[in-house]
Amino acid sequence: MLKKFLISAVVLTIIAAGAIFGWVYRLVVVEPGDEIQLENIRRILGKESQVYYSDGVTKLGVFFDTAHRQYVTFEEIPKNFVDALVASEDDRFFTHIGFDPLGIARA
Repeated sequence: MLKKFLISAVVLTIIAAGAIFGWVYRLVVVEPGDEIQLENIRRILGKESQVYYSDGVTKLGVFFDTAHRQYVTFEEIPKNFVDALVASEDDRFFTHIGFDPLGIARA
């Protein structure tokens, strides 16, 4: 009886995980929506960051009001700069699938 219950629980868990994965895949890959459009991302990245007092209404100032940010594509970044960042953060960045189990275990 207990064995059947555990098997049923494992099967239902696998089915639920598969359904959640499929739903997230559909939202992100198949129908990502307007939020992920390249033009929208560039518009958001180029905005100035407004700073408010603790009341959330009174504007204190703006970050980057004299030095504006500029969106740069990956191809425009020098390879030496990318290699330096990767070497300082995660030397296996280009070889794992997005997260590094060995790095997580090490941390």
